[in-house]
Amino acid sequence: AVVSTQSTGMREHKTGLEILKDQPRATHQTMDLEYFGSLPTNTFGYHYYQFMASNQLSAQRANTKFIEEGELAYVMTRYRENHDFLHTLTGLGVSVPEEIATKM
Repeated sequence: AVVSTQSTGMREHKTGLEILKDQPRATHQTMDLEYFGSLPTNTFGYHYYQFMASNQLSAQRANTKFIEEGELAYVMTRYRENHDFLHTLTGLGVSVPEEIATKM
């Protein structure tokens, strides 16, 4: 239900429609984390790299398994691929309480 609501919301905005049409991905194949680590310390890319490296995380995510419909599967995949961006923006770590807070 949440993924369906996100999809509907995306269809209601020009940018959301563009994202659904182009279906850009945020994976280890489309992002160079080592390059992000070389960026100035006041950039999002640098802080994202630091978060991923300090938590030994990869930008690679497994394919969505339980949602088969094309658009909804993409929306769920996008959510999962962008999840660690939220950690970077909020400064929250990966403990259970912090993960719950990040998902709210």
